[in-house]
Amino acid sequence: MNTGCLLRFPEGWRGFKSSDELYFLSSQSDPCRVLLVQFIEKTKTIEVELFLIGRDEFEMGISKRLIIVSEKPEEIPPWFPKQKDRSWATSRLKKHPKEEERTKKRIKIIENAIRWPNEWMNARYPIKVLNRLAREASANVSRFKLWTVTYLLFGRNESVIQPASWNIGKYDRTLDGVPLGNRSRNGKCYGLRINDEDKKKFEKGYKKNKAKGKTLCEIYTETLVNIYGGSKARVRKAVKGNKNPVHDYAGVMPTFNQFRYYIHKRIGKKQIQIDKYGTEKIREKEQGSRGSYSEGLANLCEKVERDAYWMNELPQGINGEDLKPISVVLMRDVLSGLITGIGFSIGGENSIAYNMAEFCAAIDKKEFARIMGIEDFQSDMWPSYGVSPNTVTDRGPGANAGNKEVFTELTQSWSPQSKATIESINPKKYKASGPKEFIRSGLSPMQLMRSAIRLVVEKNETTNNINKLTNEMLIAGVPSTPVGIWEYLNMKGRNDSVVITFDEAVRRYLPKTELSINESGIWYGRQKYHSLELYETGILDRARNGTFSVKCFYLPLNIRQIWLDEGGGLLEVPAVMRLIDNTEQLYITVEERELLDDLTKTTESEHRFHKQAIRFEMAATAHSETGRSLHGGKRVKGRPKNNTVEAKNQLKTLKNIFK
Repeated sequence: MNTGCLLRFPEGWRGFKSSDELYFLSSQSDPCRVLLVQFIEKTKTIEVELFLIGRDEFEMGISKRLIIVSEKPEEIPPWFPKQKDRSWATSRLKKHPKEEERTKKRIKIIENAIRWPNEWMNARYPIKVLNRLAREASANVSRFKLWTVTYLLFGRNESVIQPASWNIGKYDRTLDGVPLGNRSRNGKCYGLRINDEDKKKFEKGYKKNKAKGKTLCEIYTETLVNIYGGSKARVRKAVKGNKNPVHDYAGVMPTFNQFRYYIHKRIGKKQIQIDKYGTEKIREKEQGSRGSYSEGLANLCEKVERDAYWMNELPQGINGEDLKPISVVLMRDVLSGLITGIGFSIGGENSIAYNMAEFCAAIDKKEFARIMGIEDFQSDMWPSYGVSPNTVTDRGPGANAGNKEVFTELTQSWSPQSKATIESINPKKYKASGPKEFIRSGLSPMQLMRSAIRLVVEKNETTNNINKLTNEMLIAGVPSTPVGIWEYLNMKGRNDSVVITFDEAVRRYLPKTELSINESGIWYGRQKYHSLELYETGILDRARNGTFSVKCFYLPLNIRQIWLDEGGGLLEVPAVMRLIDNTEQLYITVEERELLDDLTKTTESEHRFHKQAIRFEMAATAHSETGRSLHGGKRVKGRPKNNTVEAKNQLKTLKNIFK
């Protein structure tokens, strides 16, 4: 028998009932006795009872089968979840660092009791010694005894005395039937306890009966009649003449205060007012001026708004055709007014543009300019970089784009004032009278996107935010431009943006695809990507045995380069040309790449017909001239007879002719 074995008494024994369960702690020779432990679980606590039994009497009870001993010691205390073991307790403790820290504190408190347990177990009165040790440790006596005995019983493993937090929040208060709130004057249990079914009826009744001009009291009355059943309800008159609605079956019905409390909590007071008075009245009459949009802000990137607009100029396709307009997404810091990111999409506002804007905002703008093919660009021309922890965006394509690990606030529909800072800088469209017109730019999509980037730099340097300058800024001579305000506040450390690495920005905001790779390089359709760094990785050597797929990140509006995801970090691999030429041709979009691939297939198809036609032409000419086919030679067995006298004379004559 080992410490921690469970003891049962099928027929009862001494003062123990047949339902009692005790645990074997130790067997002592001096004094000759055994120590048994019983755990008594109460509502909020667990108490420990320690029993001292004569060893001879205990062993006789075992021999007579009056005491049944478990085959092996128990691994965890009885209040732990059923069907669990000590490995579960250990792994759970490692997953919760705070509880692990609390457990270690408990071990430190009971250190003296568990390091020399024989000192108190061999004492004449072990409980008194444990009480003294608890007082010396300035600990609660009951908890001290519980932790000590539990630790010694169940393998001396610290995980068995961890806080029993798995039961937190599982107490079902709906079973007691007592109404919530203040105690009724008619008694503690008077009234109806609201359950989930009643809450569903409240919400259903409100949504069904709400209307402009209708009060909450009227909605409550109609809910009682329509939802709770008017045919089964009646009014009971009290002794003093007051009346209460009652139900023939349930006996009691919810009060107006219960209905109002839940509806205010579930629907919200503001929405209830809107349902009653209308949105316009609430905005115009109920809400006063809230001040300027930057008054409630103190740091850069504390709040960033983003929105999209359409470029007036139409881009030109690879065949000179007019393409659909470009959608431009801008991100603007509300406090400084600085545009922190820009993204693009063609033909429609989609999540690609919003993710590209977040990618631009996250990285150094010199690196972003390099990726977009803009030369002579310095970081101080566009000084922002980092991700804002709070972004305001439209309901639409931007609602689910670029939201990874940042908080995104969605605006109300048809509510441009919710992000007025970014709306105010969108280009204005002027509609002239007369026939319809459009602006043909004559520029490729990449050239138009570069123009938009330069316009952002211009706007950051030319917008006059004089009203945002504080007295301190005026004295310090801070320029009233967004760049000036940004640099001043950033120098003071008032910047909430989260700085991430370039690799992390690529992984977070750019789409991922699988591309094929062979021994010559990586291929996006018919476009080859290669670099010395790619060769040095050794991945091309593996491709000699056959083509396989690799995972790469790319910028849909600019596939001039891709980023290979090969285990560790990312490797940027540029597109290459088959001959020396203008590399501007490589700055294209995914759609343009697909069109070029189609042109390649068309050219290959035309070449196949062209090759057959040339072969036919040459064969026909040879036949007309010689009467034989172009490859019409006859295969003869043996060696050619070119060493005869006649053959040598003819060869000599031909040499003289061609001298």
